[in-house]
Amino acid sequence: KIPNKEFILVTFHPETTNINRNNKFCKIIYNVLERISKEIHIVVTLSNADTMNSIYKKTMYKLNKLFPDHFTLVDNFGKENYFSAINKSKFLIGNTSSGILEAASFNKYVLNIGQRQKGRFKGDNVYDVPFNEKLIYEKYLYISKLGIYKKKNIFYKKNTSDNIIEVLASV
Repeated sequence: KIPNKEFILVTFHPETTNINRNNKFCKIIYNVLERISKEIHIVVTLSNADTMNSIYKKTMYKLNKLFPDHFTLVDNFGKENYFSAINKSKFLIGNTSSGILEAASFNKYVLNIGQRQKGRFKGDNVYDVPFNEKLIYEKYLYISKLGIYKKKNIFYKKNTSDNIIEVLASV
């Protein structure tokens, strides 16, 4: 159901270190995504089963209901379709680990918002910003002009699957 046009892939999960601030964070996300959606289509993968995920889902459903031509919501792509969505997207916005781990393999930049991924090793395709409407929108504009990410994923290791199978077979 994704329209055949340029889009940004968005995934937000509840913050686990600032649980009491998730309502405020959802308001910020709502305002920023509403603004961005006037410029480019947004495909949203809904949040996982973390505590307070329902407020994030409600925020995304509200955006989709009010602006159905600007948003596409997907409850769960599954791995293969999710990777296809990353591949076809312009870049990623959110706070999901897939932005940190996999996005560079698809030559994508990531606008990583908040502290959910704080302390994780990240490639230079990932731009961190706090939950601040102005800063998020400014970094969105900046990333929009970058094009594709041309460096190697820092997490890539040659023959990983073979190495895992070899270790498991030796146990």
